[in-house]
Amino acid sequence: VLPLSQPAIEKSGDTKFWLICAAISGFVTISAQVAWTRVLTMVIGSSTYAFSMVVALFLLGLSGGAYLVGRRKITEDLRRKILKVELATTVSLFLSLIIINRMPSILVDTGLRLNINSWSGLLALQVFVAGLLILVPALLMGMVMPLVLVWASEAGGEATVRLVGRSYALNTLGAIAGAFSTGFILIPKGSTRFTILTASTLCIIVAALAYKPAPSVADKDLRRSLAAGATAALILTLFIFAPKLNLADLSLGAYDSLVRILAGTRSTGGGDDGRVEKQTQETHRLLMYEEGPTATVTVRNDWEIISLAINGRTNASDKEDMPTQVMLGQLPLLLAPRIENGLIVGFGSGVTVGSMLQSPIKQLECVELEPSVIKAGDYFNHVNNEPRKDARLRLIIDDARAYLRVNPAAYNMIVSEPSHPWVPGVANLFTREFFELGRSRLSDDGIFVQWLQIYQLSNDGLRSVLATYKSVFPHVLVFRVGGASRGKDLLLVGSRQPLNLERINERLGDPQITAELNRIKITGRSDIESWYVCDETQLGPALEGASINTDDNMLIENRTPREAFLPLMGANATWIESLAAQGRAAKLLAKL
Repeated sequence: VLPLSQPAIEKSGDTKFWLICAAISGFVTISAQVAWTRVLTMVIGSSTYAFSMVVALFLLGLSGGAYLVGRRKITEDLRRKILKVELATTVSLFLSLIIINRMPSILVDTGLRLNINSWSGLLALQVFVAGLLILVPALLMGMVMPLVLVWASEAGGEATVRLVGRSYALNTLGAIAGAFSTGFILIPKGSTRFTILTASTLCIIVAALAYKPAPSVADKDLRRSLAAGATAALILTLFIFAPKLNLADLSLGAYDSLVRILAGTRSTGGGDDGRVEKQTQETHRLLMYEEGPTATVTVRNDWEIISLAINGRTNASDKEDMPTQVMLGQLPLLLAPRIENGLIVGFGSGVTVGSMLQSPIKQLECVELEPSVIKAGDYFNHVNNEPRKDARLRLIIDDARAYLRVNPAAYNMIVSEPSHPWVPGVANLFTREFFELGRSRLSDDGIFVQWLQIYQLSNDGLRSVLATYKSVFPHVLVFRVGGASRGKDLLLVGSRQPLNLERINERLGDPQITAELNRIKITGRSDIESWYVCDETQLGPALEGASINTDDNMLIENRTPREAFLPLMGANATWIESLAAQGRAAKLLAKL
């Protein structure tokens, strides 16, 4: 970059403008990144790799912009250059709203057309889709600070050092303000679209401040007034004509849909494939789309099935997930020596919470991180027994691990039903440290019930979670929802004390418990026993050599996204059925 002459420095503007430019650049840059990260979780998934990808593409764009500025010989008229860059950034942010609406179909259609069958291919597809959204705006944003530093460098000597330091300080403060306001105010109180338009507005304001009438203009005040009016008109036009986000398509969970099709757990025929086909109002309705402080929560009605998704990944429904949700609430009531109090991690649809309240339990606490999930539970009042109306329930909005650390209470029953074990922010609820924390909050004879899927997990991954659980709880019972030879979910019951099924008949004498179980076609002890797979005696040898999932290695969070697209459920089902056969043989021997 060549030095500027003194007249050029004077033309480039005063100190206040350039420092404002640095601050707003920081705000816009980080605000856009947070907004893009939030919306991209709905399209390319919410794995650790997806988050890393967004950051890497963003930094690549910023560095590219800085490189382009460094290559050019900038000798004068810095304000005009800033004006052009800011207006170009505004246009790119406007176009990003159009790109966001196209991304779900681009991801799914391209993935199916190319018949992707490798992790590298899937990763490349995610990079391509995310790059369409991020690279151009990030490249333009990356040009701003280098131009500010060009201005600062011409002061010379100690003045340059002071101006560079102040510019970076204000840029950093702007970034902090952008991160905080976007995460806690703009997205939760507004929306991702509103956040992107706010960033665009700030770019327009900087462009307006950068404008200076040419020296040859006679009436400079008139030109400035016209520029101010044009700025206001442009901002108003931006908000009026900016495309609305297609929330219905975003709520489909494009990446999850694609992965399930590739893994063979979702049909590509006329049934579930409706998720990636043209949506019709008759069969598909978006009931709720809310961007909360920590996640985007959606509720949909597809083929008269109401489902809840968090960041594009389905977590609950009022049809096929009902046996799992009800039994998570009822199994501890059937097996625990005492059932006076309990704690549930994750509210979800509220079905599990409502199910556990259909009992003589005196107090139940539920810890949920995302407030929007609680609101979504109202769409399941027809199946969840409306738990929020029960005075015995105490809802806590907090992180489960943080709450368990500071809460000294001892529980007879703890039920953990978070989202999938590789999702960032949830993966640490499947580690040895979390299970140990849960065990420390149990009464001496208390039980800890854990939900675990067998789909989208390799056999090594499944064995790793089971081994981690068993390393903390010496006594374990394993149940498979729907029966030992069917179903896609496991329910694990762990305790310090030996476990058995001897209390079931007594507990089935409670009419509330009986009525609740009847909802999922469980009418007696034999139906419950048909779900039984094995205990720690058979489970232990089957887990030899399995890796332990810890806070330090985060094996499941790092490994599973690289395998989720593979057809894994069949191998896991076969392995579980062999365990169930051993369990049945052990029961027969015990009776002899």
